[in-house]
Amino acid sequence: MSDRGMKKWASYKSLVEQDFNVREKNNIEKPITFEETKQKINYLLNNYQDKIFEIVYFDGKQILKKSAEIIKIDKINKKIYLNDNDFIKISSIIDIDEQNFLF
Repeated sequence: MSDRGMKKWASYKSLVEQDFNVREKNNIEKPITFEETKQKINYLLNNYQDKIFEIVYFDGKQILKKSAEIIKIDKINKKIYLNDNDFIKISSIIDIDEQNFLF
């Protein structure tokens, strides 16, 4: 009798159709950004100094949300650099809002 090894843990992939359906359910498409939202994104990115933003963006597989301050905008590479040493591609931004804090 042969040892099945790791094959026994891949039961959901026993049919090619099942494997395709599992991969298809995990991937979503980037939502369409309307013209009004694009104008708002453009305005806020042009006036980003000393403000905290809530950024909704698409990372290729899912929609994520992040609150951060924009440190720098690289227009050549089309990226925004954030205060948490991360960056987001401008083309992946779905929506952006300025956060208002009450002190």
